[in-house]
Amino acid sequence: VQIADYVKNTFAGQFIKKIDRDKYTWEVELSNGLEIKFDRKFQVIDIDD
Repeated sequence: VQIADYVKNTFAGQFIKKIDRDKYTWEVELSNGLEIKFDRKFQVIDIDD
């Protein structure tokens, strides 16, 4: 829920295409190609275009 809320509030008009999770992070790909990496506490740690 935290990731979806962050995307909705920060990147209006975009949607989540893909979510990958490993032991320590979540990586989200948006419909515009942007990739956002979150830590286990759902804090943004990296954004790649």
